[in-house]
Amino acid sequence: MKFCSKIFSSWYFRWFLIGLLLRLVLAIFTFHSDIRALNLGAFLIAKEGVFNIYEYLQHVPSGNSLLNVFRVDLFLYPILAYFVPAVFMWILSPLYDFSIQNKFLISPSELFGNLAIYRHLLLLKTPYFFFDLPLAFLLTKLFDDEKRRRMAFLLWLFNPVTLYATFMIGQFDIIPTFLVILSLVFALQKKPLLAVLSLGLGGGFKLYPLFLLVPAIFVLGKTFRERFKLALAGGLAFLAPILPYLPSGAFRSFALFTPKSQKMLFLSWNITGAEVLFPFVIIFVLIVLHASYFGKGKITDLWKYYFAVLLLFFSVTHYHPQWFLWLTPLMIIELLQNDFVHKWLHLTLFAIFIFIVLMFEPSLSYGLFSPILPQLANGPNLSDFVNRYYDVFQLKSILRSIFAAFSIWIIFDLLIFRSKSHEGYVQSLEDKGKR
Repeated sequence: MKFCSKIFSSWYFRWFLIGLLLRLVLAIFTFHSDIRALNLGAFLIAKEGVFNIYEYLQHVPSGNSLLNVFRVDLFLYPILAYFVPAVFMWILSPLYDFSIQNKFLISPSELFGNLAIYRHLLLLKTPYFFFDLPLAFLLTKLFDDEKRRRMAFLLWLFNPVTLYATFMIGQFDIIPTFLVILSLVFALQKKPLLAVLSLGLGGGFKLYPLFLLVPAIFVLGKTFRERFKLALAGGLAFLAPILPYLPSGAFRSFALFTPKSQKMLFLSWNITGAEVLFPFVIIFVLIVLHASYFGKGKITDLWKYYFAVLLLFFSVTHYHPQWFLWLTPLMIIELLQNDFVHKWLHLTLFAIFIFIVLMFEPSLSYGLFSPILPQLANGPNLSDFVNRYYDVFQLKSILRSIFAAFSIWIIFDLLIFRSKSHEGYVQSLEDKGKR
């Protein structure tokens, strides 16, 4: 009831509607080819009754047109990434025009300018509304004073990363992001079991919440027994959905143990011809040790460990553009909790992200609007223009190094230099958690 009353209060409702309309427009008129994999996975589950989608393309006839477009390792994510869209597709199937399904998968450019593709895109992106918009309200629960609540609400509704990654590219990263923030809310409400269950379930979409699960166990559990229970609960929440797929070699190869899931280990320091040290592992363990020694029971500091782990991840990883969404709500929390102390650092991180996005192929920038302006799909690559004047890869490498330096500074500032939160803020959150 409180959630509903907040939605329909005049101030929140007004901005909620504006945010919703903005998302509807972007969802309808933007397209990226990656959404086709999610579309096919959902379609196979919802309409064809295919249980193991990971082996599907291995067994279709050699002349099947899908093999001319997709590789057999098309389905790269754990099963929940396809199952949740499949549930929505099953519910909304009367609204779909499945006569365009095959053309949408094989040659979507032939549908550009056709009203049918706009409806198809909106329906495919519909599940995201049920996680993205509630996340704006979840963020308000992490602040006690109304001014910060409203600022968090607005920053989430109108931050360009959410609009870009979720409703333009059409990726599902919003779902594990929602579950990560939900875990913070549960932790604040003194529900540690639900907090780790949220993280484990988030790992069923993308694996990164599992990294956050480790420091969460040490912060939320005070004894070895409590931590063991939390680790077991989080692990089971992750394993339960994927357990039926573990015997499948295709699932293990394509979705569970892929090079993409180990990108943070690409950066390494050789110590022999055969052995290396991984900077990510070293610093990650240090963050966990900090949580173990100094974070035990400090639930209001849990977000700091989430933020630190993700800043570390992005500092050593060649990340995909939509992954930056994982950081976004934590950046909002950090800015508001610390009274915008790091605003210039955050703006620099965001500016570097924007530049890196623009250096990808046009399909990830202005080419997203190709359904309404088909000529944009074949537009020039901005990185070629930059490369005329300076080696674009060296420039990106320099900017990624600056990103890493700023991230490490924020990590040190949060966990070492400013380890004590603002007393009034902490006290208000702890009082709120008791209610």
